[in-house]
Amino acid sequence: MNKVWAPSGRRQGFTIVELLIVIVVIGILAAITIVAFNGVQNRANDTTVQSDLRSTYSKIRQFEAINGRWPTLQAEINDAFVVTRSANGGGSNTLLYCRSDAAVAIVARSVSTAGFYHSSANGSGKMATWPGDGNASLCPAAGIPTASTGYVAVWLRVNGLWETWFTPGA
Repeated sequence: MNKVWAPSGRRQGFTIVELLIVIVVIGILAAITIVAFNGVQNRANDTTVQSDLRSTYSKIRQFEAINGRWPTLQAEINDAFVVTRSANGGGSNTLLYCRSDAAVAIVARSVSTAGFYHSSANGSGKMATWPGDGNASLCPAAGIPTASTGYVAVWLRVNGLWETWFTPGA
């Protein structure tokens, strides 16, 4: 077998240890890049959800200014809501419309599992943790207590249809 010798008399090439070190370093750099990318992607989804909430809230307030009431019919609600499905939490119970006679709020969960709300009672904000999938905890977190006069909470389901979660007197 012929060996290639460098002018100094040493063999050319890399040892297995050198190759393994390079592979490990590349792996570490790839892992750091993936984690950083996921963080950027989560922040982008959170920002999109917050923007959707502001747009929806603006449409609801506009509806209220014109009609003197909050949207109540399915068609009125569907016209008001702006949803970027790729940023929204996916699955059931990720977008909630809470209203009472005195206030209205929209609550949403991002793909990152962060919760956000935009409310006529509390303004806009982020929930430290998503307090479960029940309107009994989400609407109050946004400033609409379930005991409010005229309280109704409506969920957007996966298939895009609105479904009444709770109706007063039911």
